[in-house]
Amino acid sequence: MTHIRLVYNSGYQWVKKEDVYVKGFIFTPDNQLLRAEQLADYFSNISSFHVFQERLQQANGLFSVVVKKGNILWAAVDTTRSFPLFYYHKQDSFFITDNPDTLKEYQIPLVVDEDNAILFAYSGFVNGAKTLLKEVYQIIAGQSLCYENDCVTKEFHKEFLTETFSMKTREELKAELKQVLDHVGKRMVKVLNNRPVAIPLSGGFDSRLIAYLLRKNNYPNVICYTFGKNNNPEQNNAQRTTHNLGYPFYFINYENYFNQSFTQDPIFKEYVNFATNYCNRFAEQDYFAIRELMKNDTLPENTVFIPGDSGAIAGHLLDEKMEKSEFSFAEQAFNEVFSLVYPRQKEVEIIRKEIHFLDKQSDNYPPYLIYENWRFQGTTALAFNSSKIWAFWGFEHLLPLWDRDLFDFFVHVPFQHKYDKNLYKETLIDLFNEFNIYFPGEELYPSTDLIKKVSFRSKLKSKFPFLKKFVHIWKNDHIGNQYFAKGFLQELKASKERRTLLSFNGISSAWYLMQVRKTVQNEKNN
Repeated sequence: MTHIRLVYNSGYQWVKKEDVYVKGFIFTPDNQLLRAEQLADYFSNISSFHVFQERLQQANGLFSVVVKKGNILWAAVDTTRSFPLFYYHKQDSFFITDNPDTLKEYQIPLVVDEDNAILFAYSGFVNGAKTLLKEVYQIIAGQSLCYENDCVTKEFHKEFLTETFSMKTREELKAELKQVLDHVGKRMVKVLNNRPVAIPLSGGFDSRLIAYLLRKNNYPNVICYTFGKNNNPEQNNAQRTTHNLGYPFYFINYENYFNQSFTQDPIFKEYVNFATNYCNRFAEQDYFAIRELMKNDTLPENTVFIPGDSGAIAGHLLDEKMEKSEFSFAEQAFNEVFSLVYPRQKEVEIIRKEIHFLDKQSDNYPPYLIYENWRFQGTTALAFNSSKIWAFWGFEHLLPLWDRDLFDFFVHVPFQHKYDKNLYKETLIDLFNEFNIYFPGEELYPSTDLIKKVSFRSKLKSKFPFLKKFVHIWKNDHIGNQYFAKGFLQELKASKERRTLLSFNGISSAWYLMQVRKTVQNEKNN
């Protein structure tokens, strides 16, 4: 027996037509925009899981879908996993939901999986299809699922993997990228349909590209905002960008919130519940900015948020040394991803078992591409989890820099043009000069000295892990996380948590894990 429970309807809403449930929107290969009932029609009248896969492979957008055909069920999420789906399978019953808490309605006990809790404590997310709960799983980004004859089959309809790479010259690749970005901008404007836009604008290139594409398409009614400590490095570039593009700019000074206790605020706790779903750390950075903009009536109800997530597909995760045969991607993953707490030997063994495959040789794909694909299916989903902040307040969002055409372009770009986002950055500079939003002095690539320092520190920490205890967490804290962490740390101290936490993300992850344990224990006691 199959059970479908889809309850989150803040921002994008679920639409049900007969036995098809859809959320979000897509563009078809002939550039038709489909949402709501039209999107449900796209996934109707499908004869097999194979045909379902074909439809998914042709869809370009943000979406999740569940199709029920008698006792057969198909489900899928897009490559951003913007609308997560979870499932539980036991004793001839299959449950699918967008909120694992709904499983309690069917008397299914929620039990913390301790090995998965270790993965979460170190990284802020749970790897692959796992969650913090035993026997409760998630559909991975770009994956589809089939439940039939009491068996679950899973396949990827989209991955960041290829066996063929472009043979074009660098100038030809730059020209192609400009054309792809032009199409991305036009699709973005079509989805917006004249609704007001809010851009969380940093000082970097990705969110600036969003602002550029809107200005290039003469899109009206755009505001940009930045937040953090006053006079932080992001603020200056963001303000110059909006001035040159002619967009209103808002700066939310987080110093006004430094003395506020919010960890017991019912609204904040509700947001944490909404955003995490037992698998990802919550994103807190935009929380106060949205509340401030809403309080001042800056945001019309139909505002659409468009962040710069994620220029990662352009090569953000790669650097030049990764092409060397002796490079260890498993070691890279351990040092860069599983780095939120000071390591304990038994826990390290559990983590290394999860990532050892990254150093296995593949007959089909280069190691760096396997590493990127793994990051996109796991840690990038954590980045996209930040979109929950806007959905929580009832707003829709777009992720144009994860457009399928852009995704397909960069998966085929050779390594030498992709590491450190070098092709992407140079192309964007050409575009930005049109509106004078590339500012002299911005460093295009990391300096040689910086690369040497980072490499040296990384080797030291790898060889002498105890050095991690001396990391200055707040050295480059432009947001004010040091002050927001106070409430988390006070509660962790009261609970007698004894871990050396190496970053703000480590602190917030430990705090959330503590909340999960309390929730599960309370359920058990009741």
